Amino acid sequence: SFEQMKLRSKRMGYTFPYLWDQNQEIAIAFAATNTPQVFLLNNVDGKFRLEYVGAIDDNPRDSESVQINFVEQAIEALVDNREIEIKKAKAIGCTIIWKDV
Repeated sequence: SFEQMKLRSKRMGYTFPYLWDQNQEIAIAFAATNTPQVFLLNNVDGKFRLEYVGAIDDNPRDSESVQINFVEQAIEALVDNREIEIKKAKAIGCTIIWKDV
């Protein structure tokens, strides 16, 4: 639940905003297909630019076997002002169930 995510965010010390897309407006706008699916945005001169979209890593079923963490690499590239090598990776997970809004 959203309430549980707020508690987890506080417990983990997250300092970034968490979006609760209650009416699925954001998911529709980004053409999201699965959960989890990452959309990494970069604020460039006051405008957000989509830098990466897709899976968190290359092994969604076994975290011990991950060889490439796509999101981590993309964030590190942005921080270092380097080009992101992998800008898109197929999101593997549950298909989004759309609700009537």
